[in-house]
Amino acid sequence: MATPSHPLPPGVTPYLRIADLTAWLRISRSTAYDWIAKGRLPQGVRIGGVTLYDPRAVSDALGLDQEGR
Repeated sequence: MATPSHPLPPGVTPYLRIADLTAWLRISRSTAYDWIAKGRLPQGVRIGGVTLYDPRAVSDALGLDQEGR
């Protein structure tokens, strides 16, 4: 995942596309979609035809610390 060239304002969460989410979690897309369907991962937010996922909500759902795995 690329690091933004400028810091985000306080309280703004960067959302991830499914490819970035699965790379971060080191799981396949099919596993991610299965976990979403089963409620293990939160549903994404659809913006402009693209579904984006909140990494903080995913982290909380999986019991990860904010640094990842």
